[in-house]
Amino acid sequence: MRVKSDACSVSFESINDGISYAQPEVNPGSTLATMAALFPSSARTYANAVIHEMERCADPCFAGGESDDLGLVLEKIHTLKNSLASTGSTELLRACEQLQLDAFRGCAPSALHRRYKAIANAGAKLVKKFKDSLPNTILDV
Repeated sequence: MRVKSDACSVSFESINDGISYAQPEVNPGSTLATMAALFPSSARTYANAVIHEMERCADPCFAGGESDDLGLVLEKIHTLKNSLASTGSTELLRACEQLQLDAFRGCAPSALHRRYKAIANAGAKLVKKFKDSLPNTILDV
């Protein structure tokens, strides 16, 4: 069974739809994880920079509301995707790709804006959680 009300709605299929519903996680081979493994004392600073960038993306002043300018919307999605790249999170990167496709399809700006902010906030939360899992070092004190 497939439910779909417009070009931007989420599709639901009864079985094997190929969509991942897993919680986002930092990929073990990502830049963030590699930094934590090689330079633990610098990993917190790097994570803070990534968090700052994602929070900037979610900020209403940067997000700019519900713009109809496709170029501006795609630029913001691209910036967010670049910020998320350091996590290697398949789930969040796919969400950005889907958001980009929906923008091309003419999805309502209000829907794009809500999803964009949700992805940015999820990314910041993911990196905060990862940073909190890092061991404290002498330099952190």
